[in-house]
Amino acid sequence: MSGLAWLGIGCGGLLVLGIIGVVVIFSVLAPKFKNIAANPEKAGAEMMVAMSPELTMLSQDDAKGTMTIRTKDGKEMTLSYKDIAEGRITMTDDSGNVTTLGSTDLSAVPAWVPKTDDFSDGVSLFHSEAGGKVSGQFSGKSSKGVEDLKTYFEGAASAQGLSSNSSSSMSMGSTSVATLEFSGSGKTLKIVITEKSGTATLINTHYSEN
Repeated sequence: MSGLAWLGIGCGGLLVLGIIGVVVIFSVLAPKFKNIAANPEKAGAEMMVAMSPELTMLSQDDAKGTMTIRTKDGKEMTLSYKDIAEGRITMTDDSGNVTTLGSTDLSAVPAWVPKTDDFSDGVSLFHSEAGGKVSGQFSGKSSKGVEDLKTYFEGAASAQGLSSNSSSSMSMGSTSVATLEFSGSGKTLKIVITEKSGTATLINTHYSEN
């Protein structure tokens, strides 16, 4: 709130505005975060699809824990929230043939895109090189918690000359979610970290460069 000092608001006024700001922000975000805390796999699936230009969400079924999505080439499929959140996107045709959209091959991911030293179960949702622009998205897991991962990614991004555009995090119950965005030198990086007690921390990473 220090950016309001130029308005001539005193310390007491700033404190009141700060409290009001927190109340307003919490009232807006808390209901959404309650949904994330209640069903982090659903939230992860929604974020994965929202971040991907290759996928469009058509419908959701919370009772079954599934989402129906459409691929860029028009194929439709219904998958579990968990599989989508972790990048395991497969479809089976009428003949039983299975097509996997995600790939465990992350070799095309640019070297500047950070991954933790304990990164595991990596799945590339997509990687595109067109018109001089490189972009892609992958997911994976880490044994580290949200705060340690935030510190790691902030340091790794800074080492690549990227500046922080935004950073937000919320915790409720046993679930914590953090979203980090960086950019610089024609590169952008967005990372969503979802930690739930008793499970490995899920990391979704979207990258692009011109």
